[in-house]
Amino acid sequence: MKNRIVYLLLSICGCFIFSSQVYAISKPAKVTIVVVDEQGQPLEGADVGVGFRQDTGWGTKSTARDTIVGADGKFTVSDRCNSVITYGASKVDYYNSYYKYIFQKLSNNGWEPWNPELKIVMRKIENPVSMYARSAKSSRKKIEIPVVGKDVGFDLVEYDWVPPYGKGKYPDFIFHLRSRISSERDYEYNVVLKFSDGNGIQKFEEDMGQGSIYKLPRYAPEHGYIKELQLFTRRLPGKQIERSRKEGVNYIFRIRAKVEDGKVVDAIYGKILRDIYVRPKADDKAKIEFTYYLNPDGTRNLEFAPSRNLFTDLTDLEKVGIK
Repeated sequence: MKNRIVYLLLSICGCFIFSSQVYAISKPAKVTIVVVDEQGQPLEGADVGVGFRQDTGWGTKSTARDTIVGADGKFTVSDRCNSVITYGASKVDYYNSYYKYIFQKLSNNGWEPWNPELKIVMRKIENPVSMYARSAKSSRKKIEIPVVGKDVGFDLVEYDWVPPYGKGKYPDFIFHLRSRISSERDYEYNVVLKFSDGNGIQKFEEDMGQGSIYKLPRYAPEHGYIKELQLFTRRLPGKQIERSRKEGVNYIFRIRAKVEDGKVVDAIYGKILRDIYVRPKADDKAKIEFTYYLNPDGTRNLEFAPSRNLFTDLTDLEKVGIK
């Protein structure tokens, strides 16, 4: 496994490797990486890699350093960089984690702060389960809202609208589209995502660009769900395009709930990684783009096993992994 984490780290960070004289901006830097588990305890035996990014005449290159950390989980390393380093770790039975750090101050001796402690939190692989997991953004069968001004249900298992617009069986997500198009510089597409009694959705903010590749809580919360979510894409006269979609926004949802005496006694849970996007069409219709994971086993477990995707006919672009 040694060195593998370095190659993965440099690849995902988009570093371009060239042979050239390094510019003067590359100055000494020193960091101490600390690998811990989810409880904050040092994690021995993790393969840690650090990439010191340097400018060249044609792009950037990175000097890679790696090691297997000891019982304290620490790795102290120094090299020259252009203020940016990337670092990450891998370990058997854990999800990989990747990060980026940017030094903010340059002194005569090098980048400051000198030797900061940078933490890598690694999440253990516990109980991955089979799920219906799919990228609707890249799907050959787009989720196009078939009617304007009416509620219409979408079945996440069948990946289809309920009758009369499709062959779905359960209105897991209920969409209501309202649109107004005056010109290419003056339009509004407003979508309300609704849920029936006992069901709902809630927002979770998390940086999708770094950290563990396994995101969001392991288990869906029992409470805190809302029954409506407002989504939109619009452009008003004299203004730039506005979207409800935000970076770092993700969701956990509950569908097909059975309610007895005011309490949810059974339900199906899932998650949406990254925010939902309303993509306007040329007419008054709109498409909905999102990536979802749905666990049908009745538990609140949200840990997905990519090798056991319950969708069996996906294209490569529709397939999703852990992240």
